[in-house]
Order: sequence, then C-alpha cells, then structure tokens
Amino acid sequence: MNKERLLKSVRNNLLFLAAGKKEKENLNLIIEAMQVIDRTFFVENIEDAYYDTALSIGYYQTISQPSTVARMLMLSELKAGQDLIELGAGSGWNASLMGFMVYPGKVLSLDIVPQLIEKAQSNLNSLKKSLILGNKKRLSKIEFKVFNILKELDTWQEQHDRIIITAGINQTQEDLIYQLAERVLKEQGILVCPYAHGPLIILKKENGKLTKNTTSEFYAFVPLLD
Repeated sequence: MNKERLLKSVRNNLLFLAAGKKEKENLNLIIEAMQVIDRTFFVENIEDAYYDTALSIGYYQTISQPSTVARMLMLSELKAGQDLIELGAGSGWNASLMGFMVYPGKVLSLDIVPQLIEKAQSNLNSLKKSLILGNKKRLSKIEFKVFNILKELDTWQEQHDRIIITAGINQTQEDLIYQLAERVLKEQGILVCPYAHGPLIILKKENGKLTKNTTSEFYAFVPLLD
C-alpha cells in the first residue's frame, strides 16, 4: 500500500462519522497532517508504514492504526493555538500530527520509558530535515519529556486545552483519569482516552464539571502503564 491509498482508507473509514461541516473540515485537516507527517519516519520497517494497522515499536508499545489515530484526533476537536498534553509518546507520530494541527499552539508529550522519548525526538528530527520551511515551523512547538504525571499529579500546576492518552486504561484506572482531567484540563477542555479493550472515552469540562461520553466503536490498545 502507498501513502495515497492509506489516506484514502483513513478518509473512508472516518467519513461516516464526519456528519457536519465542522467535522468534515476537521477530517480534511487530519488527512493534510498525515500527508505531511509521513509515517515512514516513525516505524521500524518502512515497507509497513502505509498499512492501516498498528505496528510494534518495541518496549511492548505500538504505533497505532492510522484510522484509530484519526478517530481520536477527530474527537479531540483540535484547533490552532491550543495547548495539548499527551500521555504516551510512543513513536512520536501522534504528537507530530497534533503539533502540526494546533500550531502555533504547543504539544507536550510525556512517557515513562526514556528510550521511547529519545526515539520519538529522533524520529521528529529526521522528519523535520525532509520538510520545507513552512511545514518544519509547524513542528517547532513539540516537546518530549520523561515524566509520570499520573504519579506526580499533585505537583502539576499547568492546565491544558486537550489531554490525549494513547494507551488503554482499565476500569480501576478510570478514577485516576478523572482526577487528571479535573486538575489539568482548562474550562471547555477535552480529554480523549481509550479503554484497553472497549470504546474511546471523551471527557469534557464545562462549568467546572466533567461529562463523559463513549464511542459506539470498540478498539484494542496496549495497556497504560501507571
């Protein structure tokens, strides 16, 4: 499969979920980001990069299926200028997509595995060398950091517009995710998080209170390490 076929697959898989004009525009921006942020820079085997499937990146982690990544980005309702935090840097692909989409906003991507943080930064650096100046600039506000925010939540002072969690939680971790959203989300902020086996969770903060929704589709993710 080549890049154009992959992007067509992603669009076709998500188009039925993009009911309104705003959702369609959002999907178009996601496809544009995936066109620029080439997945070949973030996978172990380049020949597998354009398959719409999850791939191993080592350390018991994966780079998620592109259609699943796109679905989470749709639910996140990303806009230029937003301040994002990601739990689970993985390969760096998702953070790079988000950084491209929200520029001049910023993305802070956290992981507890130092080797993954190093690899994600290296992958991003390699990608930037291949890009024209304008696109390279749109990736200039992405930071990767080794940090376990779930264990250090009481010390976290900043608030963010969006929180994206790229590994699956179990039901015993759900209260911890609520605590994260309550402390770290700004008003009107959104947290998107998968269950390890099940739907995606969407938490929105409105008037200081969280509301929860879940998708009708089910997914499988590697478990969140806390």
